Amino acid sequence: MIIKWSGLGLLAAVLVVAGCGKKGAQDFAPPTETQVVDLFKTAPAEVRAVVTDASAALAAGQSPKALALLSAVRTRQDLTPEQHAAIRDLLDQVIQKLGAAAAAGDQEAQGLIKSYGSGR
Repeated sequence: MIIKWSGLGLLAAVLVVAGCGKKGAQDFAPPTETQVVDLFKTAPAEVRAVVTDASAALAAGQSPKALALLSAVRTRQDLTPEQHAAIRDLLDQVIQKLGAAAAAGDQEAQGLIKSYGSGR
């Protein structure tokens, strides 16, 4: 049990350090629909739909949904480097929000972070 909590504390510390120098999660504004459409206009239609839904979920505070959606497309080989970077940026914001929730004791967020970390 101690190892589990120590690992979670280490993960939270890494997330905090990784976020230094970046805008805080509370200051993050997910990309607008127009920005998503512009950046993903050359992506397959299903990817455009997933990224649009994930951005909307993030804006609505539905981090678990955004994480699931973005995780489904993050490793696709048919995206441009800019599209991959945008997906990584969105995932970073989702993980920051989940990290804050986990640090506050949210067990669902703790489980999602653990699952995401082991699936990378």
